[in-house]
Amino acid sequence: MCFYFVEVEYSVNGGEDKATALLSVTVLQTVNDLISPVAFVSEPTTYVNEPLHFAFMTLRHHSTMNYEIDYGDGTSGMTFDASGSISPIPDWAGAAAANAFGEDIRRCGGIVLEHVYRSVGHYTARVRVTAAQQSTGGRFDELVLTAAVDATIRRRTLAQVMSTARVYRRLPVYHDEYVQMLFRAEEFPKSLTLTVNFSDNEERLTVKRMSGDSIPMWFTSETFEDITVRTSVANAVTVNVSSRSSFFGVEIGKVFARPGIYDVRFVVNGTLPDAEAPQRALIVARVDVREKRLESQLAGGPLLFAQSPVSSGTRTEHLVFVRRIIRGADFSIDFGDGESEPVNTMNALTESDIPDWLLAGTFNSPEPFSLTGRSVSYYGHKVCRVYCVSNSSCSGLSDYFADRLIPMSDRMASVKCRIELFIY
Repeated sequence: MCFYFVEVEYSVNGGEDKATALLSVTVLQTVNDLISPVAFVSEPTTYVNEPLHFAFMTLRHHSTMNYEIDYGDGTSGMTFDASGSISPIPDWAGAAAANAFGEDIRRCGGIVLEHVYRSVGHYTARVRVTAAQQSTGGRFDELVLTAAVDATIRRRTLAQVMSTARVYRRLPVYHDEYVQMLFRAEEFPKSLTLTVNFSDNEERLTVKRMSGDSIPMWFTSETFEDITVRTSVANAVTVNVSSRSSFFGVEIGKVFARPGIYDVRFVVNGTLPDAEAPQRALIVARVDVREKRLESQLAGGPLLFAQSPVSSGTRTEHLVFVRRIIRGADFSIDFGDGESEPVNTMNALTESDIPDWLLAGTFNSPEPFSLTGRSVSYYGHKVCRVYCVSNSSCSGLSDYFADRLIPMSDRMASVKCRIELFIY
């Protein structure tokens, strides 16, 4: 603690007698004397649940000082170190720094502090600077600086309100068909309007709260795909979609006459509650309208391989491959002997899943087997069948044609392969 001595001389006269004494008085410097000038200021605008910054600035930091801040909202106070640099000074603290330090503004140090207020209200933040050692019997020496804080809720923009808006389509989508889409948003105030633009026409839509049976069945059954390519905000917000929870939405239908990729524009207009002016938000969805032929959708499939030749009455394996899984496609196999069987699952296949007879080349197929060693993904299913010939006295070969069928509404793709059956 800094101090200095003052010598005081006084005398007492009593007639002809005179007494003189010399006293030494210790004068201590205050906290304000040691560190001033100082300034403490906050950002001008405070929003609930968003970081607010304070600047504590001092021209002369002193190592014997303790620095503590109380944000005035009931949270615990904290100590801080004011010995650092505060260059550059934040713009919002420039005026206070200029008033406090004048021409010495470039020499000031201090710290920028951060705090989050969780509730709306008026607060007083206080910085207390105290001497590490206090004089015995003297008054408590401290310097207190305050900053008023008015925490409010930030008004969201329309883009922020629509940040969770997404567009989903029912699978699959073919040309000359009625394509079903769903615009979905977590909130949609009544003051807003929604229009959709398909390039060739624009249509105004009525958004309603959807829940329970009002939600399209294809959406609750999760036979859909998110086709949103542009959201209302630059940084995409993760949306946790529960197809059965309530939301605001509208179902839209459109017939696309030609295959191609179409960008569908959804425009939200209106004035939010408590907002002063109307705003606009844009959400873009991309619709990939495909060829109607199912073979093109299967990307060159399906591929059917049958173990051949085999003996009559023995178990015969068939292996079916497709390069792409399409939702809504039903698979079945016709064994060529008057029997058929549905194939309920198509699983991802690896090279280790391929049977030995296929690798050994003991099979029949419309095309050679060339799937080994490829990085492309394939999906498939193994189907077993026992072929029998009723006249066991015959010998030679009998031919069966296994037919792999993939029907889908009015479309059907098929491929055949020959199975040679030994009769002996």
